[in-house]
Amino acid sequence: MLNPSAVLYGPHDVRIEDRPVPKPAPNQVLVEIAAVGICGSDVHYYEHGRIGGYVVHDPMIIGHESAGTVVDVGDGVDRNRIGELVALEPGVPCRTCTQCLWGRYNLCPRVVFFATPPVDGSLSRYVAIEAAFAHSAPSGLTAEQAAMAEPVSVGIWAARKSAVTAGDWVLSPALARSASSQARLRERWAPTHR
Repeated sequence: MLNPSAVLYGPHDVRIEDRPVPKPAPNQVLVEIAAVGICGSDVHYYEHGRIGGYVVHDPMIIGHESAGTVVDVGDGVDRNRIGELVALEPGVPCRTCTQCLWGRYNLCPRVVFFATPPVDGSLSRYVAIEAAFAHSAPSGLTAEQAAMAEPVSVGIWAARKSAVTAGDWVLSPALARSASSQARLRERWAPTHR
């Protein structure tokens, strides 16, 4: 397969399929994906086939927390970007609406967001994205670490919004669930693996 992709057809129906390798349009880069996180939204689409009014009617590639290496560029993009490790920002705004013009592109009503129907995500070998939304990873960062840029940025935003500061106690339901799962595994394995 040239571009194996995780394609969601509906609840509990993900298939690995070969999709065409995208060709970068003007102002886009082609990224060979090296790491993708699985977000709660991916799990929700897998479990229910929808999130609110966003319904998987047609097959959709899942995943949006991703990083990889630029392997090609479209017209208008510096060819020196080829070989660069980048973290992908999964929401590409219109850049012309009032929200975008005020610098709040995260509130753009016309944002095109990876893995939100009908837009394909990034759990593929190759993805094309606007160059401005393929952010260079700092030297020494791994692809796995760069792929965490989007979920970490959400956590930072939430902490700032809630005025959490260093030393404050917080509850993370996702981490609590993970810790609970780990405790159950330890209980199950402890008697037989001492």
